[in-house]
Amino acid sequence: MKRLAILAVVFGLAACSVTPSEFSRSGLYAGASVIGAASDFDNISVVDDLDKVDYTAGIGLRGGYRFLDRFAIEAAYEGGMDWRKHDVRMQTIALQGKVYPLTGAVQPYGLIGGGYASGKVSGTNLDDRAAFWRLGAGLEVYILPFLPLFFELDYTLPTGDLSDLPYATGHLGALFRF
Repeated sequence: MKRLAILAVVFGLAACSVTPSEFSRSGLYAGASVIGAASDFDNISVVDDLDKVDYTAGIGLRGGYRFLDRFAIEAAYEGGMDWRKHDVRMQTIALQGKVYPLTGAVQPYGLIGGGYASGKVSGTNLDDRAAFWRLGAGLEVYILPFLPLFFELDYTLPTGDLSDLPYATGHLGALFRF
């Protein structure tokens, strides 16, 4: 417990000794996250039919470029999502933009993006690829000027033959700012 307190003080002092502009500086970043996802297949209402909602876990990888203090553009991958109740597998590759209204050690953001989804439903002939849209919001908390932790909530809306397979995701991860 004592070590944890010392570590918190060291990280706290490191964050306090940095100017806010160092948290929002331009540059490349890369990161990874664990994902929790909830299905919204066939537009099932989460409130009305909770027993029909399926949950899964996955991984996320991302890399991007932060510019002009308040903007970022990134490429993101989500994979390993396997909704067992519905026998659905999904993975996505996205290009998404972020807007940061604050630039201090704690930075909320909104995101919008789109990309390419690959989905497969076992026991059917649905094994397809389609475009998708993504809307989301998140929060980055800087532990060090080069190491933010992030929490993000997204909603993914596939198109085409995958349009009946929308889902919501929650990410918990870390970024490394170069």
